[in-house]
Amino acid sequence: MLFFDEIQSCPKAIASLRFFYEKTPELHIIAAGSLLEFALSEIPTFGVGRIRSFFMYPLSFSEFLNGAGEHQLLEKIREAKPEKPLNEIFHVKLIELIQKFICLGGMPEVLATYFESRDFNQCQQMLDDLIISLQADFAKYRKRVAVSRLNEVLNYFVKKDLLSTQSKFITIALVIILLIISILYHDRLYTFTTCLFLIVTLLIHLFVIKSAYLGRFYLAWLVCLIPFFIVNEVLTAMPVLIYADEQNLGIRLFTIPLEDVFYGMLNILQVITVYEWLKSRELAN
Repeated sequence: MLFFDEIQSCPKAIASLRFFYEKTPELHIIAAGSLLEFALSEIPTFGVGRIRSFFMYPLSFSEFLNGAGEHQLLEKIREAKPEKPLNEIFHVKLIELIQKFICLGGMPEVLATYFESRDFNQCQQMLDDLIISLQADFAKYRKRVAVSRLNEVLNYFVKKDLLSTQSKFITIALVIILLIISILYHDRLYTFTTCLFLIVTLLIHLFVIKSAYLGRFYLAWLVCLIPFFIVNEVLTAMPVLIYADEQNLGIRLFTIPLEDVFYGMLNILQVITVYEWLKSRELAN
């Protein structure tokens, strides 16, 4: 048996599956991948009649009951009919279980954790991590779908803003810290201008625009720091980028000036501000 994982990353491997069937029929091939429709659009043929497709979905409520060990309840559901409804005791129990299922969803790892620990907080943390990972993964498909549209889809389905209640406090704290830095180091051009423009932008959001999306922005910014540090580390280590230390604090995160973190934050926030403004105008019209 031969197993290919993440096969969507290699369209040539998908195209080769038909030839395995034709030339080595005794060899069993399993290929797994997600969003295969994107990869299939790049190959001339898929091998119709030679490949069998199976689609994996989140667990259903019946599978949830089976995993929870509620085999008797599952059997009662199958036996129930309009003329022979469920007993009230079973019905109440099922209502309780379906409420848990709605909260937990059908992701196998999350449910396996719940069945083992019965810890909702741990499961919620796993779901939050999954949402962040999905949002970060959107960039892989930016050639086909605009990242802004993917973010809109995520924001539509994920109602919870993880930092919404803390966003005002975070903004005020950032403004105070940046203000202190800009006063103490007003003679450092890069430090002063970066802090000044970010302070002005944050204050506009806080008191003029009164943005409802700052919590989501801070979360997105934290995610963006991962590729930011990787790319900037390469550019400053080679060095493609050279900084005059007399114009900044001289504090480096690896090889990256501290100011770059706030400069990147300023750029991303300005882009999102313009995007949200254009979107609001479009909705208004």
